[in-house]
Amino acid sequence: MTSMPHLPEIKYDYADQLNEVKLDASNNKAYYIYDAEGNRVRKVIVKGNIVEERFYIGDYEIYTKKTNGALDIAVQQGKVNQGQLKVLQQIQKYGQGQGVNVNIHYIK
Repeated sequence: MTSMPHLPEIKYDYADQLNEVKLDASNNKAYYIYDAEGNRVRKVIVKGNIVEERFYIGDYEIYTKKTNGALDIAVQQGKVNQGQLKVLQQIQKYGQGQGVNVNIHYIK
């Protein structure tokens, strides 16, 4: 795919993987990084002074949101397969001055 009508600019890397997207006329952008196997390992969205990042490591994901360089929120999410139990999903949230919140979800 070389273009999308709602996105002003799309760039690809040497391996023809999505690398950079200009999201709108305000120059907000999204960046994507892949490992040697072609799996997305990082996504960064920059909207003015707000930066959102996602790191993907297998079934583990780290999300952060920063405003003017200060951390607003960080979320760590992991999935564990337990044989016939399918998936156990654990989410940990850290916010500036908000402490830690842990949720465990059993998904059928």
